[in-house]
Amino acid sequence: MTSKGIESERVSKMYFAEQSLEAFVDPVLLGESSALVNLYGTMTIVPQLALEPHSRRMSIHTGLTPQKGVSFEVGSKTLIPLNEAYTIASICILFMAIYLVEASRYGGSDHVHDEEILVLLEAYPALESSYTRNNILLKYREIDKKRAYQT
Repeated sequence: MTSKGIESERVSKMYFAEQSLEAFVDPVLLGESSALVNLYGTMTIVPQLALEPHSRRMSIHTGLTPQKGVSFEVGSKTLIPLNEAYTIASICILFMAIYLVEASRYGGSDHVHDEEILVLLEAYPALESSYTRNNILLKYREIDKKRAYQT
């Protein structure tokens, strides 16, 4: 197919003429110089000069298409086969759904903490200064480290 200029990505299924021998009762013209002919149960490409000049000719139609054909691997030049790509995509979608559920659960908890901080700032106006808050954090961080080493 590549030698004829047909990209394999554009072909979904390939059929062979010998799959439906009984449908080929007359020659089928293939281009200007050749024809497809059923010769004693074998589909053969012959020059059109070998045909009788005024004999009947068939055209290719959907009635010639057999039930089963050969399908190519889609994207044969890819790193991951198609069924593995579907598996990876479904796993990613599952993780995305889990992430969205967890994000929605944690999203509401920030409002509770914001309300607690506002109540504390109203009760203790000295904590509004970031300098004071940082000093308190440093002081208690040292105490927490000492407790962690003791246990």
